[in-house]
Amino acid sequence: MDNEIIIESHKNMRNRVIFQIFLTILISVLVVSTVARAGTITPPSGTASAKFYTLTEIYKFITNNTTATEGGHSFTFSDSLTGTHHTLTEIYSALSTLISASKVKLGTTYLGVAGTLTPDGGIAGVADLFNGKTAHLTNDWNLDTGTLNLACNTATFNATANKVADTYDGSGDGTNRWCMTSSGNAVEGNILSSIKAWVDGVEITGSMTNVDQQTITPTTSNQTITQGYHSGTGYCAGDAALITTNIRSGVNIFGVAGDSNVVNTSSGTAVAGDICNSTKAWVDGSEITGNRTSCSTAIDYSPQRYMTYDDYNCANNNGETNNPCGVGDAESTAEEVTWTLTNTDDSPPADLTSGKVYQDSRTGLYWSGYFSTATSNSFTIDCTDASINAGTCDPGSYATKGDAITLCDNLSLDADGGGDETDWRLPSQKELLQAYIDGEANNLSNPDGSFWSTTESYNNTINARYVYLLTGTASSGAKTTAYYVRCVRP
Repeated sequence: MDNEIIIESHKNMRNRVIFQIFLTILISVLVVSTVARAGTITPPSGTASAKFYTLTEIYKFITNNTTATEGGHSFTFSDSLTGTHHTLTEIYSALSTLISASKVKLGTTYLGVAGTLTPDGGIAGVADLFNGKTAHLTNDWNLDTGTLNLACNTATFNATANKVADTYDGSGDGTNRWCMTSSGNAVEGNILSSIKAWVDGVEITGSMTNVDQQTITPTTSNQTITQGYHSGTGYCAGDAALITTNIRSGVNIFGVAGDSNVVNTSSGTAVAGDICNSTKAWVDGSEITGNRTSCSTAIDYSPQRYMTYDDYNCANNNGETNNPCGVGDAESTAEEVTWTLTNTDDSPPADLTSGKVYQDSRTGLYWSGYFSTATSNSFTIDCTDASINAGTCDPGSYATKGDAITLCDNLSLDADGGGDETDWRLPSQKELLQAYIDGEANNLSNPDGSFWSTTESYNNTINARYVYLLTGTASSGAKTTAYYVRCVRP
């Protein structure tokens, strides 16, 4: 709008200048004409220096804004002289087309024309103009003063005055954008990556890493927390198993002290047969439930006083045959213990009459079936007196073992369902006698026979002890004699 006003004003000024030039020329022509009639062409000032435009040049300047060159006293002009020129009437008519009411400012008159021109066409209002600035915004020539408080045009920060107008923003809504930034002291590392902020009049783009959620699992060393922005959803992983009963005694993990019952059991070697029946023990990290019934309470030997007959009387009533004693063959077995069938091997080693293994609950010993072929027992004790006195003389280490000891040493048989064992051995005389006392005759297969032991006769080294398991008879015989063999472990 202002540019249009300026252009129109310029046109009016030009028209005024042209008109003044025209009057000047017209007066000059009249004066020259009068001087000519007076009989002289000498200018009053002396040397001729007249410069002027032709009427044609003036006409072209009015109608086409054509630039002309003033003619000198030698009558040189920008256009060639012709026989036809524009009249003053034509020049007047051309001037009159330049002036109209719509081109003259309202409230003024130019060459008799009253102006009607007003600053029309704009849509801005005072609310769109900076506070303190003026412009023609209404349909008159009175200056209007803006009321827009934009940026920091107030001396004191004010939440209302310093707020960017909601509808006046070069890129969108200006709600809640403020101009006070001089108190800012943030740097790029304090602001989230790619996020922008204004600090002390400067736009800052953040460089802080967006870690978001970080989960840290405790280990044996300190864990570093990643530097950057954390969303608040991260955490240090917990473990429900972090309780005192899961921690070894004397150890403290994250403030949780170990239970005094949790100890290192790696040195344990006991098996179920070494532990009293139904009791538990921890051996090398595993819980073992004992199955040895004889050790849970003190052995009660009192029932032995009521043993009326030897076990030959009712040997048929045993774990193998399960036949009752004959009529009139009553017998007390209160002194006996429980014998448990712990495993049955359907493919026993050669010459072994049965793959069944029984365990004496009082001694914990496992007893195999017997070898069907009787054999000699020609062994030689080569232990020192010291080892014999210490109870460490092992018949399995004799240089000369004899056939009976060798049979058991070579036996590979599963005693408890856990796989074949190879620690079978020939029992001693007292182990055979204890087996008889505990009731083997009424539980083991084929007790009717004499069975070799590893016990040598003290007064005659060519003899060894054997036990007749059906009656408990213990005797000695030449080592070269053939008797039966039944193995035991451990």
